[in-house]
Amino acid sequence: MYVFMDHYTILGLPTGKEGAKVTIEEIRKAYKAKALLLHPDKNSHDPKANAKFQRLKCSYDILKDAYARKLFDEQLQMNFEHDEERRKMESDLARNKKKEEKAKAAVAKAKKEARAAEKEAKRAEEVVKAINEAMAAEEAAEKANDEAEAAVIAAEKAKGKSKAAARAAAKAKEEAELAAVAASKAIEEANAAENAAARARARAKAALK
Repeated sequence: MYVFMDHYTILGLPTGKEGAKVTIEEIRKAYKAKALLLHPDKNSHDPKANAKFQRLKCSYDILKDAYARKLFDEQLQMNFEHDEERRKMESDLARNKKKEEKAKAAVAKAKKEARAAEKEAKRAEEVVKAINEAMAAEEAAEKANDEAEAAVIAAEKAKGKSKAAARAAAKAKEEAELAAVAASKAIEEANAAENAAARARARAKAALK
């Protein structure tokens, strides 16, 4: 597996465009300083000390050679550009992912709000239905009240008529009783007149004799 090594970084130097500006003298000084630190004789306890020193020497050999360094700088620049493209792609993917997540969240929120609106609309329909039923019940109650008042008025009228009829019947009875008394008196007077007439006829017969 290929592993890219940044020779500037291995020597502890700036890399990229800044690394391309480093002089050969700065490269030599950096190598000497690193070589003193990484020499196997000073790192006998590190089993990788020799490999690290060889890698350091390899990096120095490449950077001190003008042609090899030029090729490496070109490769490094290509790697930086590739890394920049990769970072940009990853950034775009991250932004797209965030947009997608945001869109999903917006859709979920819209669905939730739609469900809430649907429930609210259903409750509103139930409230309107209850109001209509209450209004209908109120109208029915008012109608029943009007009918009851009309019945009371009719009953009062009937009661008034009944009282008038009772008074008329009482008056008729009283008049009938007065008429009966008058008739009885007339009969008595008629009987008295008849008796008087009979006595008169008797006296007239007696006078003729």
